[in-house]
Amino acid sequence: DESAREEGGEKGEDDGLTVAQALLFFPSAFVLATVYSESLALFCILLSVTLARRGRWWGAGLAGAAVALSRFNGFLVLLPLFVVALASWRSERRWRPLPGLLLAAAGAGAYPIYLWVRFGDPLIYLHLHSAGWPQHPRFFGFFLWDVAKAVVGVLGGEGLPRNVQTMSRTVFPLNIAVIVLLSWALVASVRKRVWDETALLAGGLLLAISAGNLDGAVRYGLLYFPLFRRLGETFAARPVVRSIAIPIL
Repeated sequence: DESAREEGGEKGEDDGLTVAQALLFFPSAFVLATVYSESLALFCILLSVTLARRGRWWGAGLAGAAVALSRFNGFLVLLPLFVVALASWRSERRWRPLPGLLLAAAGAGAYPIYLWVRFGDPLIYLHLHSAGWPQHPRFFGFFLWDVAKAVVGVLGGEGLPRNVQTMSRTVFPLNIAVIVLLSWALVASVRKRVWDETALLAGGLLLAISAGNLDGAVRYGLLYFPLFRRLGETFAARPVVRSIAIPIL
């Protein structure tokens, strides 16, 4: 873990271990061993942000492009990269980060451009998804209302609303839990003033609650590594919390 490497010593090693525990005991961690691209995307986004923090912008840009090409929500890597680049520019007044940012942006735009050239619609994935499923992207302000209706439906025995019918009664609370954890990690990152990680969490949370449904949040959340950083730090600082949370996870 990058934080363990920076802090060093026994405390840094403990934090790195607990971050790994938080990731590997996460309910959807098994996805990292499947044919899904989450494991590749997680590795690449960690590599991209780490290289950017160290000022190696060409490598950061290439890794960022790989993130954007491997996951639909991979374009969010641009947010922490931009924050790190802005901090670098303020301290050095140089444009060293620009090539890396352009590389990452090129990766984010490559697939939509291909879809535009091939099918005439850069967002055909979203349009086909909306046509085949009852979910449609919605303004995030409706999120709480959707969740409230779903909870009432489950508790009242009426079943899930139509926009969350694709989820089972087991997966639905897990997706809600991921949203809650992302919100908590966002607040914790703001308090720690880790702005690049804050930007990634904010973007991921906004995307999740604007998608019109929560289906897959428990899997897509694996990309947002600051969540596991904050969980690991909490586990290291409060062993009692770790002893309770790990069995639950």
